[in-house]
Amino acid sequence: MKRFYFLLATMILWLGATAQNINAKLICESGDGKTVKLLWFLQSWDNNLQSFDIKRKMNGKGKWEMLNKTPIVPALGLNKNLENVEPDVAEQQRLKEKLQTLIADKKTKEISADVYADKLKTDPKAIQGVAFTIALDYDLALLNGFGVVDRSAEDGNSYEYGLFLSTSKEPVSTCSWKYGAKANLDEVATNFSSDIMIKPFNILLKWNANAEKLKTTQAAGFNVYKKNGIEWTKLNATPVNAPATIDYVFADKTAVNRNNAVTYAIALVSIFGNEGNKTEHIYDPSLHPEEHKAAELGEIKSAGENFKDGFAISWTFPQEYEKYIKGFVIEKNNMPEGYKEVTAVLPANARSYSEKTFSPPASYVSFRVYALYNDAAKIKGNEQLFYYLPVIYAPQPKNVAGKWVKENGKTYIDLTWDKQAKNDTLTDGFQLYASNRFDNKMYWENSVPLIEQSTYRYEVFNNNATQYKFIIAAVSKYKAVGAFSDTVVVQTPTASLPKPVIYPYTVDSAKVTLNWTYPDVADLKGFRVYQNGNLVASEFQLQKGINKFLSPQLQIGATYKFAIRAVTEGGVESDLSIQREVFIQ
Repeated sequence: MKRFYFLLATMILWLGATAQNINAKLICESGDGKTVKLLWFLQSWDNNLQSFDIKRKMNGKGKWEMLNKTPIVPALGLNKNLENVEPDVAEQQRLKEKLQTLIADKKTKEISADVYADKLKTDPKAIQGVAFTIALDYDLALLNGFGVVDRSAEDGNSYEYGLFLSTSKEPVSTCSWKYGAKANLDEVATNFSSDIMIKPFNILLKWNANAEKLKTTQAAGFNVYKKNGIEWTKLNATPVNAPATIDYVFADKTAVNRNNAVTYAIALVSIFGNEGNKTEHIYDPSLHPEEHKAAELGEIKSAGENFKDGFAISWTFPQEYEKYIKGFVIEKNNMPEGYKEVTAVLPANARSYSEKTFSPPASYVSFRVYALYNDAAKIKGNEQLFYYLPVIYAPQPKNVAGKWVKENGKTYIDLTWDKQAKNDTLTDGFQLYASNRFDNKMYWENSVPLIEQSTYRYEVFNNNATQYKFIIAAVSKYKAVGAFSDTVVVQTPTASLPKPVIYPYTVDSAKVTLNWTYPDVADLKGFRVYQNGNLVASEFQLQKGINKFLSPQLQIGATYKFAIRAVTEGGVESDLSIQREVFIQ
């Protein structure tokens, strides 16, 4: 049933994409680049709606031309004239024979046009039922009156098709197609493989779909085939679908000799019945054992000095059985929690592993290894018990960060790092290491008491822009200093600036040249020049490193006053320099 809900959601999505007040969607597709199959879905049924017409335009020009000979009326009957929707005589006969079989098997029944229309008008679920039916089998779309096959397309042309309702003069939905364009149904399937189930014995076929390529298709699902000699036999009655994921599974429950190789194939099929190329896979019985061997766990040791690399785990497994398994998975029990997987699937040729997940010191830990077979069997091996008592270091502080703040005229650097984990019973506090601005080396700030929280405010007394570096180390309750954190770097801005000194200045041809000196300030942005109290040059013209200003032509006989101010990147301003009064003569 999941497949039906998936298809219904698809229909609703298509209908929701149509223009406002339009309750139908027309789609088209070609499997061979010559013949076009058209299909339409309705969201509701108008009381006055009686029939459909499919018209087309060639190369986007001219008037709409009728494709069907007479209006297409929804109905289902053995005497229905199928020439209106399928011009090929052989296909007409095949469709009639299929309908006869369906009626004989009591899978459907004949419905007159009047009864069909009345059902669609009065039963809200009837439209959904039609959508389910025609989306699963394009033949039923033709038989019910919701599909048309165009076999008259000509090479070199492109076509626009329109769906006309008996109640509309304009198309309610259109689709376009160019001669030669085929449905993109290949290279969608990936990772096609097989497993087996022992009781009952079935071959499980598994594959994935490329999600991005699947979006470009109007897929109904996959067909599954098994090769008998040189012929392919389809195993599924309806397309195999994966409604919520791109992971597909199909069980071959037909009679199979487990000792014989079998060739399978899958092919993506669209809702039009067009099918892509087959992707093949051979079930090889030599890859599936009759007996499942277990991995035998050996001695467990300390990995690295004092468990710095965790537990050293080793096991044995018959090399000749490696071909039957996907690999190994290690399970660990921090007693009495119970076993949990602590690794991904390790390679089939692996026989050792350094296990580094957390275990409480001074506690019992047990391990076991299970072999994961290609047939999905999980065979657990023996268990080993271990008493874990390492030299106890507190966990390394993680994600240390710092930022400077200014409060009440003082500058600070606020340092933070991850809080202690709930299961961390070792950490007693933290030590702070800071860089010395004179030699840039890291030193323990032993004047700072042991920090009990995962935050610390560091006061900065230097008013100049300075780069600071910090490291945090955790101290265990056994007074052992653990591994250093990563280094965090914080740049503090300049807090105050000295005022500039204008010297010397010169006057030439009624222009004044100002010169000044200024100390090296790391985050200095530039200078501002004021003439008679008015800003005449900003830090954008007089950037850091520029220490000269040339005024424009000034008025002879006038007196001018000049002053300069320094500005940092953070907007800190110095006091104005002493004014220089200049008389122009």
